[in-house]
Amino acid sequence: MTALTKLLDKAYTLQDGEYLPERHISNLKTLEHEFSNFDKELVDCLYRIAVHLGEYAKRYADQILNKETTMKAAVAELRITFHHFSRNTLYAAIEKSLPIDFDDYEDLKNWLDN
Repeated sequence: MTALTKLLDKAYTLQDGEYLPERHISNLKTLEHEFSNFDKELVDCLYRIAVHLGEYAKRYADQILNKETTMKAAVAELRITFHHFSRNTLYAAIEKSLPIDFDDYEDLKNWLDN
């Protein structure tokens, strides 16, 4: 996994899939400290991109629920816009947007296949 992917995944994780203004500054400081090899302005830009992953994932989750697409196709589409994020983060973003809790990936997969 590249440093860029790690930074983007961490940025998404820190903001918990949605923009939380009260945590914005502390999240940026955490990222800047952990990824000090990146310019601060770039870290800020990448963090702002990560904030939008949750919005896009929600759209695909709705399509999955309406049987308009599959999880695999949704992740493939997300990879076009968010191509430096890990597949695990993309899957997690969609799963988080589904209105159902799953104990594990197999439960999710079984539900999606039916």
